[in-house]
Amino acid sequence: MAGLVEKIQLSAASNSTSVSELLRQVKLAAAKLKLQETMEWVDLELNGYTGGHVPEYRKVCGQIKGLNPYQGWIPIVLGHGLDEVISDVSVREPITSLEKLMNSDATFFTVPLPPELIMKINRVCNIQLGTMAHHISPGVVVNIVERVKTLVLDWAINLENLGITGEGVSFTAEEKDKASNAGIHINTFNGNLHQGNVSGTNARANLASSDHSNNTVSSSNVLVDLENEVRRSLAGPLKDELLSLISEMKTVQKTEHFIPLYQRFVTTAANHMTVIAPFLPALTGLLPS
Repeated sequence: MAGLVEKIQLSAASNSTSVSELLRQVKLAAAKLKLQETMEWVDLELNGYTGGHVPEYRKVCGQIKGLNPYQGWIPIVLGHGLDEVISDVSVREPITSLEKLMNSDATFFTVPLPPELIMKINRVCNIQLGTMAHHISPGVVVNIVERVKTLVLDWAINLENLGITGEGVSFTAEEKDKASNAGIHINTFNGNLHQGNVSGTNARANLASSDHSNNTVSSSNVLVDLENEVRRSLAGPLKDELLSLISEMKTVQKTEHFIPLYQRFVTTAANHMTVIAPFLPALTGLLPS
């Protein structure tokens, strides 16, 4: 009788087994081998990432569009390097939902933006649109699902290479010891793998519970943190100019005067986007309501 590990390998390499079914096989094997972290990863994939961080393969990029009552969906162009930052989306849906979307006839998926962000974009762009969303291509969802299958296959191959194959759905005490001592987990394999409803004439699908961005800096002390980062990472006239802008921004946050300073800051620092990008989502919280 083929062992559970071999069954997982065959399922991962096949297109006839759903990824949700594959993950349940992984959970069974991980439970037998007492691999707690792997079980937790499987639960997150099956139930959805309701809070906290998501794996890198679930961080995607979407195009922001607004729903014009006369023209339909139209692109929103923010400029000043903001499009790249605000277009980040963390897909938190359960794998079963992603599989359904992948097999639907949708030509694009939408992730609604929260009202507070829509309000700020309207103000910055001088427009008035009530509905905005990230638009994501179906290929992005396919990539997430396929990535999960590949992670599982690599995990099962690694188990076999260590002599852990099982018999039926059971493992020997020796195999359990090997798994425990080797620290085999899908989300730490090779050290870096851890880190809807269809409607409308254009066949769109809604990923309603996904985050609109991946904020890495809290808005509570963002200007102080940004100031410290500029002092640490930059030098010369550019550093002095950015520090001066930050100082001015501190005095006018949440007022109309903040907007031009914010735009000047992003434009001035455009060639150093890797330094300021983590702060931009939190900075939008200082725009006037």
